[in-house]
Amino acid sequence: MKSSAKILVIILIGIFLVQNISLIIAQGPPTPEAVNKFENGPPFPETELCLDSDYGNNPEVGGLVAYNQKDFKDFCSGNILTEYFCSNQNSKGPPTPESTNFGISNRTYNCTSYCQNKYGLTYRGSCSLSFEGFGFCNCTLAIPVKNEKDPNKYSKKNAFLISDKNWREILSLVPLTTWTSEEDSRWCKNAQGASKNICVYPTLIYHREGESFDADSIIYFFQQYKPDNLTIIGNTPPELDNLLIVKPELGAGLKEEQIKKISFNDYFSYWKSFNSIVVVDYDNYANGLMGSVWASLKNIPIIFVNSNNLENYKNVIDNRKIYIIGKIDSSVSDYINKNAKSSISYTLEELQKEYIKETNTDKIILVNPNDLDLKVIKRFLPEKSTKSFSELFSKISLAAPFLAAGKHEVIIDTTSTDYKKIDAFVENKIAAIGINPEYLTILASPVSIPISRPATQKDGCKYAKFIEVDGRFYGELDHDNLVDLSTGRIFGVSISDASSYIARSIFIKDIVSNNFDALIVLPGYGTSTTKGEMIKFSKYFWTPNIINQLDSHYFYAGWYDVLFRIFKIKNLYDDSNLIIYYNHGSKTAFSMLISSYDFSSNNIYLNNPIIMDVACLTCYWSGNPNSFCVQNIRRGALGFQGAVDISYWNREFDDILNGFILEGKSIGTAYKEARNQDYKDNIYNFCLGLRGDIFYAWIGDPTIKFDEIRK
Repeated sequence: MKSSAKILVIILIGIFLVQNISLIIAQGPPTPEAVNKFENGPPFPETELCLDSDYGNNPEVGGLVAYNQKDFKDFCSGNILTEYFCSNQNSKGPPTPESTNFGISNRTYNCTSYCQNKYGLTYRGSCSLSFEGFGFCNCTLAIPVKNEKDPNKYSKKNAFLISDKNWREILSLVPLTTWTSEEDSRWCKNAQGASKNICVYPTLIYHREGESFDADSIIYFFQQYKPDNLTIIGNTPPELDNLLIVKPELGAGLKEEQIKKISFNDYFSYWKSFNSIVVVDYDNYANGLMGSVWASLKNIPIIFVNSNNLENYKNVIDNRKIYIIGKIDSSVSDYINKNAKSSISYTLEELQKEYIKETNTDKIILVNPNDLDLKVIKRFLPEKSTKSFSELFSKISLAAPFLAAGKHEVIIDTTSTDYKKIDAFVENKIAAIGINPEYLTILASPVSIPISRPATQKDGCKYAKFIEVDGRFYGELDHDNLVDLSTGRIFGVSISDASSYIARSIFIKDIVSNNFDALIVLPGYGTSTTKGEMIKFSKYFWTPNIINQLDSHYFYAGWYDVLFRIFKIKNLYDDSNLIIYYNHGSKTAFSMLISSYDFSSNNIYLNNPIIMDVACLTCYWSGNPNSFCVQNIRRGALGFQGAVDISYWNREFDDILNGFILEGKSIGTAYKEARNQDYKDNIYNFCLGLRGDIFYAWIGDPTIKFDEIRK
């Protein structure tokens, strides 16, 4: 026997005899029943005592087993530990007569797996050698320096799909699919419509009611974007699964092998490492909206925690920096104070200020977090699925953090549905958080944040019963009746429309066509309007400088000239990138040209157009899913100038086109300046008490620029 083994044997025998001699005398030698079977084969002969210096199968302590005049050292092979122990000795502590055996066994351990299974994912394991040269699994807390994603989790054109049933999972997805990182931006997907150093992957939220769902606009986005992989979070209705693989025009045209379903348990695996985490109370949706945007900025996960689910998240809280947003349960706070590396608490307003400071943003998103429950109840049958759904114009705020994270915008929220209170809230909030804004995007349907107010006797309107409030109230800050903020609104029949619109606005370059073509349709005021009159009228906006920026254009003017060519003109609508219409409108149509019913009956989807018009009622709010402005956005429009009631013959086309196409301004800024010019020019609007454009709202992202929508 080697000297080290002899010494070990003598020591262990001494301990054993002192502690157990009386039992040995009483019991006599071990019986065959006292000897366990050898784990990796038959036991050795029963004539030798097996002694273990680390007292059994203990991977975290390096040791030596002496048996049959040989010693067996625990040893490492890479990160794999081979641990020796006596056959019946599987617990810590000195040997007892019951645990001492005359056989030897061994087991191998991957030290990384062993440590993480025992202590959690925040630990790392390495097979190391003790001072005596014995192998053991060294488990240490692995707090990373960096916050970085795992590139192997993302493909070049990965897209993500989730239902609107669980807001916590949706908000948790924000920093997983959209995050700011200079280092990760070297390999991740960047988008023309996103801010610098932002990694962003399309995230589509579909509306679901049992087995009914709305995915029409999402399927169309997939047809345009052509993702190379689709990651679905959770289960999907079988009919939706089929739509994803059916060929266009009905389906998305994906292959089954391109689609992967994951559960929320896979969440943290998308980070290679993270040193911080955002914690929000389990039931605080409003804090979660902005909290998820903060998590995106820091490239860290967000969790929603209370005393009931704290146990699930202790391992990711331990020894990390914790950003606490708003109030949380005292048990959660106590655990963080005792176990986190550090923590910092923000009220929602403090977080908004800090976000503005770090991003220098001039963009605001306005939401109503109560829109998870605010809705219009009306049956609506999508075109691409067979079951109708009934909860319309709801949950639009779920899409807000994806836009905010992608373009560095700050979210503010109000639960009021009174336009006067909302107007005051916007002004007060801007002052409170210290932002100097240029843009206001309203992510809400009119059921949650009104788009219009009733006309009053003081307004003196001849025809209109409603006045637009998006720009003239929410976007007007200093009470001089001039619009101060470049304002737009994003909403749809369901959250599916809003989320696919946001994906479209961020990934413009990935979906726009090579040519930029315009369709100009100017029937005029009535049947007596001639082609010559409208050609002369058009010269104030339709100039050679504008035409030179286009690849082609189709120009039709005069009531009867348009009427006689209407079928040809209608067929150009879905392929045009800029559409200008000047004639009567209705709640569901450009009266002479095309209607929502034409769209649905002919399966018409659009080529990402900007749509400008003088036409009444095209965005009149009544909760009708076939509203003309709503259907244009649902089918691919990037912007729509919609009238909330019987309107007037505005003179805004020149300022919009010049600002947007020639001067490089965003569509929202160009529209704001056009409205203000109409106010200054005092264009007659059929209301004696109000000046300028008091009818038209811009539906769409106001930050879009012309150079973004051209190849």
